[in-house]
Amino acid sequence: MPAEIHYSIHPLNTEPKKVVFRIYCKPDSGIISETVICSILAEKNLGPKLYGIFDGGRIEEYIPSKPLTMKDICVPSISKEISKQFAKIHQLCVPIKKNANFMDFINEWFQNLSNNQNLPPFFNIPEHYHKYSPKTLTIQDLKTEIEFIRSKLSKLLKNIVFCHNDLHGGNILLINDNEKKYEGCSKNLNQQISNPKLMLIDFEFSSYNPRGFDLGHHFAEYVFDYEAKTPPYSSTTRIPSKKHMFEFIFAYIDFQNPELSKDEKIQQANKLLNVSFSM
Repeated sequence: MPAEIHYSIHPLNTEPKKVVFRIYCKPDSGIISETVICSILAEKNLGPKLYGIFDGGRIEEYIPSKPLTMKDICVPSISKEISKQFAKIHQLCVPIKKNANFMDFINEWFQNLSNNQNLPPFFNIPEHYHKYSPKTLTIQDLKTEIEFIRSKLSKLLKNIVFCHNDLHGGNILLINDNEKKYEGCSKNLNQQISNPKLMLIDFEFSSYNPRGFDLGHHFAEYVFDYEAKTPPYSSTTRIPSKKHMFEFIFAYIDFQNPELSKDEKIQQANKLLNVSFSM
């Protein structure tokens, strides 16, 4: 039989009406790796769909959403969902170099700090951390600590995973189902969103690293307020409690290894908590 076209059949219009048009600030810096990563994330439904790439940028899916604020990431239901997103990302196998580079970050940060002409002779550690840390910290103390970490790298780098490396609230989207508008910074946010849907974005700093580095970096981001208009833009009083970090990591372990007993999950969570806290 000859093929026929039925006039009652109409083509579906799936062309998106809104897209994100990304322009790379540094066109020669890691574009191929980032494009590969974005493709894999889209395929796994862990990132926006990738519609096209071109010299100097890419076109990707627009997702109605809001970035999380400093207060949002502390909400229990959202924090638990972030831990699950961590677990999903850390289980990915991405075809990029599997050399941990977190020491490069540490060396760069330390060098920037050392070059600060207004650096005080020592830093005062908040009193509520005196149980776990010295009362003061000098630049030499930091240098000694970095050398200690470097000496332990041979063991630490045996277990590395694909990491985001920059997971602050601005890189976590709260997806707006049915075009709902969520109010950030609300104390009732946990009641408003019992099952929040999140998506991680901006993987330009991603690489393979110890998972403790990725988790520890996320906890460190709690102190920064990216919406602040005037200094100081950070406060050590916002560092998450040990209880909060344990619950976050326990949820992470529970999602990755649901078959483990509760005692085994607690044991693994405590070990990972110590590593993350030291990072």
